[in-house]
Amino acid sequence: MIELLNQQLADVLDLGLQAKQSHWNVKRPHFIGLHELFGDTRQL
Repeated sequence: MIELLNQQLADVLDLGLQAKQSHWNVKRPHFIGLHELFGDTRQL
């Protein structure tokens, strides 16, 4: 059970990082909305 949960955790973290990385490829006008969605509130 521990191995299964650890794999699920790794998969979820990997998916989250992939989604955060891929939002950089979005062009305007959706660019700002995705930065806000992913918590990137830096000045652009």
